[in-house]
Amino acid sequence: MACASDGEPQEAKVHENLEKALKNGLTDAYTKFMDGSGCFSAWKDVVEDCRSKTGEAVSAAKKTEESVHKIKEIRDGVSTSSEDGSTACMEYKAAVQEANDTMKATVEAIEKMTSSVQDTRKVEGVCLSTVNVWTEEGRRFNESKNYFSVLLGEKKIVKTDERMILAINSTAISDELTFLVGNLSAYRANSSFVTRDTGSLDAVKTALNGAVEELRQRKSALGSKSGGKCAEIKQQIEDTTMVGETKKKEIEKTLEKRTFPSLYGSLPQHVKTKIETAKTSTKVTLAVEMEIKVNKMVEEEKARRKEAERQEKERQKELEEEQKRLAQAQKEAEEEEARKIVAQKEAEKEEARKIEAQKEAKKEEARRVEAEKERTRIAEVANRAKEEEDKKVTDDNVRKAKETLAKKPLKGTDGTKNPALVPLPMMLFLLYVLGCTLVC
Repeated sequence: MACASDGEPQEAKVHENLEKALKNGLTDAYTKFMDGSGCFSAWKDVVEDCRSKTGEAVSAAKKTEESVHKIKEIRDGVSTSSEDGSTACMEYKAAVQEANDTMKATVEAIEKMTSSVQDTRKVEGVCLSTVNVWTEEGRRFNESKNYFSVLLGEKKIVKTDERMILAINSTAISDELTFLVGNLSAYRANSSFVTRDTGSLDAVKTALNGAVEELRQRKSALGSKSGGKCAEIKQQIEDTTMVGETKKKEIEKTLEKRTFPSLYGSLPQHVKTKIETAKTSTKVTLAVEMEIKVNKMVEEEKARRKEAERQEKERQKELEEEQKRLAQAQKEAEEEEARKIVAQKEAEKEEARKIEAQKEAKKEEARRVEAEKERTRIAEVANRAKEEEDKKVTDDNVRKAKETLAKKPLKGTDGTKNPALVPLPMMLFLLYVLGCTLVC
């Protein structure tokens, strides 16, 4: 899917190329995962087959050694002059034939084991090529995958279902390949233990050495004469000994090669068939498993996105409610502040009015006091004036009375003038005047 609508034209082109590269990388990684998994399955099979054939070779060599020991047990009384029909000769011939048969079986088992070892080492090389290739390609693929996921996460490109599935598929196959590469690297030790283990071949070599040495002794015991009915036994022993010595030398050469690294060469057809069959079988199984895994991851991602959208809506809703609450709180705070300011101004005005009233009251009181003082002063002045006037009147009256008395002196009984003998009306008048004067 093109990204032409995402961002600037040049940036959109880069995103489009990234998406195409990731799709191609996903296809290649998916192929490597399927092939690598199939190869791993075949590798484990050939390792187990190699382990089995190694055990069979050891077992066959031990049987050869045991059959040769039987020859030793019945050698007494048997010579080249023994009659063919004698019991000893018949037993000896049977023992030699058994030794010959077990030697051939051992040789065949060793050849199968050697072939299996070579096949296993070649399969190991083929499977480990996945490790070597993915080490570098995986790094580039993961860089593209991670960058693409970042672009989706930061919404620098439109997050469609197709792109989401691409990102999930890329993550899933990267995880699976990384896990597979780890398993392949770890399994190399197990494979090497089987293909490079010298213990089994040493056991085969030891058994063959014992068998060959015993056959040599039997050959020497028969002597150099060729007559007699059992003369052919010597030749049979000689042939069996030669086969054993030849195979022993091959084992010694193989032991020298057991420590060599994996063989990177053409695979035998039966091994190729085994790998291709394993790939086909594994591919079907893994395809189903990967589909189930990816579908689960897609559903989980959709659920995660849905939950994220729900949480985002919830967060936006809570944010809006919080903003409304804060706005309402701010409005109420501003209104409260305005009310406080108005109340403060009213209080200040009231205080000013009180102060002004107090000042006015003080002025009024001062005016009242001043007026009272003025009234008192005026009253005092009036009183003093009245007193002075009354006093003046009184003084005038007294003076006039005195003058009157002075002009009309009274006579006593003796005929003399006595000022004390004033007529009663006059006396009362004088007392009245004096009383008023004293009162004032």
